[in-house]
Amino acid sequence: RVLHNAIYEAANALKSRPESARKIILLVSDGQVSGAGNTQTLEKNVDVLLQGNIQVYSVATDYALYEGPLGLLNAYAKATGGDVFKGGSPEEMESAFPRITEQARNQYVLGYVSTNEPRGMRGTYREINVRTRNVELKVAHRKGYVQFPAR
Repeated sequence: RVLHNAIYEAANALKSRPESARKIILLVSDGQVSGAGNTQTLEKNVDVLLQGNIQVYSVATDYALYEGPLGLLNAYAKATGGDVFKGGSPEEMESAFPRITEQARNQYVLGYVSTNEPRGMRGTYREINVRTRNVELKVAHRKGYVQFPAR
């Protein structure tokens, strides 16, 4: 029940990977968190994940928790551009892993240079909004990023 701590530790373990390497965290979880034992929070972890350019993918062992709009697994996935898959049965669990691999492999990277000036030494959070003209396309992207002052 220390999901926040586990995500924080996984994100820190990925810090040593090269910038050019794709970084993902794969969770197999029911998404439940108890108050005791967690020293990290969703908000703190999202900052760490965005700074590290890390996506979170989850296989939800209890679909009812996956489905809720405020579920933790969904919150992490939406914030980082990842996704959540059903895993309540052996068949669902088995089909989730190749779908995660497919999604993680087949992505486009959009880039731009911001003309906004960051405020403060901790950087400035910038929200991202991505739209397509084709309504049949599924767009998954992280909610935003942290812009740091130039070095």
